[in-house]
Amino acid sequence: MPQPSHRPDAFRINRIFTDRDEARVLFKTQLAAQQARDEYRVINFSGVGGLGKSALCGEFEKHLKTFELETPILAWAKVNFQNSSQREPTAVLLALRMQLAETGHIRFPAFDIAFARYFAMNQAGRYLKAHHPELFRQPHDLLQDMFSLLGEI
Repeated sequence: MPQPSHRPDAFRINRIFTDRDEARVLFKTQLAAQQARDEYRVINFSGVGGLGKSALCGEFEKHLKTFELETPILAWAKVNFQNSSQREPTAVLLALRMQLAETGHIRFPAFDIAFARYFAMNQAGRYLKAHHPELFRQPHDLLQDMFSLLGEI
């Protein structure tokens, strides 16, 4: 379709996050800072739509992935409450568990056993492995953790 010659070109963004330099520096500083064993750092984005929260989160996620390559001891997870499937507490806890296991190579045998018991009580007659196959795809899967914990007891 022909375009009218009097219409100006569409606005183009040359640089994203023009006023986010302070946030970037703060984020990198906190990432590099030593963290105590009993300390947890949480970043929460909230506000009206259209301010760039999702894009900023994506930018921070890129920094996390590059930092993760340099420092393999970093464990991080992300939950988006805008996603209706991640508003239920059980789904959020499972999502956090799966992401922390992946990014930080952390095992959660106590959580896995508690989750399996919770699932058995609330989803009677359903097969856990069929409903949550992600729990069984890792090298340290749920059954292996359960058997090792039972062996210790």
